[in-house]
Amino acid sequence: MRRRLSTYLNRPSTGGQQTSSSSLDLSAMPIQDETEEKEETYFGSEMAFDEVSSPVLAYKFSGQDFDPEKYVKNLVSTCDVKRSLVEHRNKIQTLSDETAVSMKKNVYRNYRQFIDTSKEISYLEAEMYQLSHMLTEQKTLINDQVEMNIFDSSKEKEETIEDAVERGQNKRGAKLSEIIAGCKDIIANRRSPDIIRQGSLTGIDPDSYATLSKVELFILEDYLVIAFQELERDAPKKYKFNTMFDLNDVGIVNVRDGGGVRNCFKVLHGLDIWMFGAENRETKLQWLEALQNAKKDYRKVEYIPPSPQVQKRKAPAPPPKQETKPEEKKPDNQVPDLLNVDWLIELPDDLDMCIAQRSFDAAVKLVEKANSYLQDFPETTGLKDYKERINRRVKELIEALEQSLDNSTTMRHISLRSIRQYISLLIRLGRAKLACELFLRNRGFAMKHSIRQLKIEGSTVLYITKLANVFFTSVVENGKEFRRIFTKNSSASAFVVWAHKELQHFVSLFARQVFSRKSSLAAIAVCIEIATKHCKKLLTIGMDLAFAMHHMFLKHLMEAMFDNRDQLISKAKHLGSEELWKPTDYTNNVDDLYTVIGELESLGVSDAYSYGTGTHQLLLSKSVAGFTKGLLIYFEDGMKLYTPQLHNVFIQCLTEIFKTQALLLEFTIKSDRFKDELEFISKNIKFVFNNVLPIIERKIEKKVGHPIDVLKELHEELPRLEKIISIKQKRM
Repeated sequence: MRRRLSTYLNRPSTGGQQTSSSSLDLSAMPIQDETEEKEETYFGSEMAFDEVSSPVLAYKFSGQDFDPEKYVKNLVSTCDVKRSLVEHRNKIQTLSDETAVSMKKNVYRNYRQFIDTSKEISYLEAEMYQLSHMLTEQKTLINDQVEMNIFDSSKEKEETIEDAVERGQNKRGAKLSEIIAGCKDIIANRRSPDIIRQGSLTGIDPDSYATLSKVELFILEDYLVIAFQELERDAPKKYKFNTMFDLNDVGIVNVRDGGGVRNCFKVLHGLDIWMFGAENRETKLQWLEALQNAKKDYRKVEYIPPSPQVQKRKAPAPPPKQETKPEEKKPDNQVPDLLNVDWLIELPDDLDMCIAQRSFDAAVKLVEKANSYLQDFPETTGLKDYKERINRRVKELIEALEQSLDNSTTMRHISLRSIRQYISLLIRLGRAKLACELFLRNRGFAMKHSIRQLKIEGSTVLYITKLANVFFTSVVENGKEFRRIFTKNSSASAFVVWAHKELQHFVSLFARQVFSRKSSLAAIAVCIEIATKHCKKLLTIGMDLAFAMHHMFLKHLMEAMFDNRDQLISKAKHLGSEELWKPTDYTNNVDDLYTVIGELESLGVSDAYSYGTGTHQLLLSKSVAGFTKGLLIYFEDGMKLYTPQLHNVFIQCLTEIFKTQALLLEFTIKSDRFKDELEFISKNIKFVFNNVLPIIERKIEKKVGHPIDVLKELHEELPRLEKIISIKQKRM
């Protein structure tokens, strides 16, 4: 910087302008020294602007104490020529462009992170909903256990309540039975049918969120009653009884607004889920508060401590003891003694609690413990009844696991870790076949959901690339996970059948996008090559479905070949109807002549240049040149798709194309319009059958390994057409 300033001070004046050192702002020198120190500090530090070409300049502009006006003044005062200012301006412009590109990259990166974060939040939201439900149930269970009085006799309590509220109960029961039809016999023996809250709500399907019929909800002191409005006008009752739940066994879940539902809440009873919608938010909150208060006060009004007189009056006399001789005991009476174990007696209730709390692992451990304990017991009536009780719980447990693995309706995300856990539990329960079916069904719906997320936009090749990558990568990942879970490899055939079925779905999507009437054989060949390349990924898991995939493509490929054949024949007919049968003149555009000759030569016509003249004419008609070009392109594209299964179809198409062209030429020869152009027509016929046909024969023979007799028969068309020409000329 000092050398530049010295050069500026010592340079001679030009154009009569005098420059002195006094006209310079020397106060800028310390600032430049400070800048040099900052540059040295910057290069010595760990900071770096890798994406810009001027990191020092970027570092300077990004400083908090940067002053643009001061920077420009200092720059102008120190620059000696205009060229330096232009260089600075170019550097700043370059830095601006690079900064804009960097900002775009950051915006895109942040957008991708936002999408990923949104997905994770949706997954967490579903898990938090399940946790909220579990916490609500556990809170209810804890409150029940805290308020439970284990020293009272349930029979004494029932008798005491019957004496205390017998008359009032009959009155209240009659009142409720007048409102609800069909509940008289059900609530006749209930002790407290007082209505705490009553109101109309809308029934909603918890899976599809579809609106159902109107329901009438009754909150009693110990039960929750659900009734439907009767549709008959002359019905004696206003509501029709549907079901009722003990409030002690009911869980209440608040439903957040969204997804097409508003002001809703759920009532859970075991595996049953009821969803109701209120008119507004205030009504919904009132119902939630009323249900929570009813559950909280449930135990406080359930029982009344019996008085000693009533207890004494109604205490039943103990049954007389009967002596039984030892020889009269049945042989299996010893088995119930073995079943009279504390943990075994409480095991059904423990299973119910584990299933309700979704503690599936603990439930399976209890089942395994019971089976291990009971496996050596002799078969008796008591043991059979107990096993039936356990089997009912096991069935409920399996249904809960199956529901947890079901992603067919809501397409909810289930992590592989959870799937692995559920499947292993089913295997431990002896349901390996069901576990295999559920795993493959879950993975199949997940793959279809991933494929539906692909956007059908842009070129077909780009979409097929994404489709094949998603499908075959998913199959490979699922195969590895299947092998990890089912280690004994006993269900490998099921996975192969599943993969073949999913491949059919992939081929249907592939065909819908690729095999259309407008698709050329070249585009189809590219897409099939992409699918075949991605299909080779399955070799990593010991599976090869390439043959099966090409067999599924066979029908579509035949249709594509026939469609392209028909388009080529239609184009040849159109060109023949407009043909004048004269050499094609390219005098006004010589480049087109060289282009046509070059295209023919690239397609295999080695002597194409011999058909050009010095007067810039092509000794071929426009229709024959177009037919030759279209035929050879069709042939080359067909060779890319060639398989032994397509051999007969491909040869048939080529034969029909040549025969159709021969008929068109025969029609032209017999026409009186072109009697003066017969010699030129003869040259074009010889070009088709002596130059073009041998190219196709030679390449197919190299591909197949032997000559094709059907194509050899086409050479007979040439002498037949020449004979017609000679007869025509003699008549003239």
